[in-house]
Amino acid sequence: MALWGVTEAAGAKPKWLTSESKRDVFANTSGWVQPAQGISAARAALATREVLVAIGDLSETEAAGQGLGVATLTSINWNDQEYDKSEGGTIDVTLNFDEEVVVTGLPLINVSGTAGRNHNLAYASGSGTNRLRMTKVIAAANAAWNAGDTLNIEANKVSHNAGSTIVDKIGGATAIITHAAVTETAAVIA
Repeated sequence: MALWGVTEAAGAKPKWLTSESKRDVFANTSGWVQPAQGISAARAALATREVLVAIGDLSETEAAGQGLGVATLTSINWNDQEYDKSEGGTIDVTLNFDEEVVVTGLPLINVSGTAGRNHNLAYASGSGTNRLRMTKVIAAANAAWNAGDTLNIEANKVSHNAGSTIVDKIGGATAIITHAAVTETAAVIA
């Protein structure tokens, strides 16, 4: 079995990486890349990304069907998994793509809560990267959630709002935003 893929299949990222590490890895014209390691976050933001697997033009589709083609949502993770009803807080998740994407407008993701207390999180940051943050602020003691609520993300809950878009940074094709249900959940405590 190959250690990495050259197609848009979700499992094409380098296989030796953990699920958490794969969140920062995406394809560009050099191959599979990750942020520069072992330096401060400020310097890493300015540094050239480290190439894990060199595959020329991986982010472009070739006639032979190799290459990623269109940016694809590969996973979603909670940035916080516990919220306190008495304090309020910001529900915060990250959408992880296999390529860098550009956002216009305010895409949404719906988070399902206990007893129909659902929440629409709006795009907050990340355009130009492969990771988009989606957030919603809930005030202290707000009726939008109760202690004991479980928050979860069901399949295909990312949507476009009022003409918003998520597109490939290279090529401008509309990103694929379908996804499986997220197995991790978040909880609201007293």
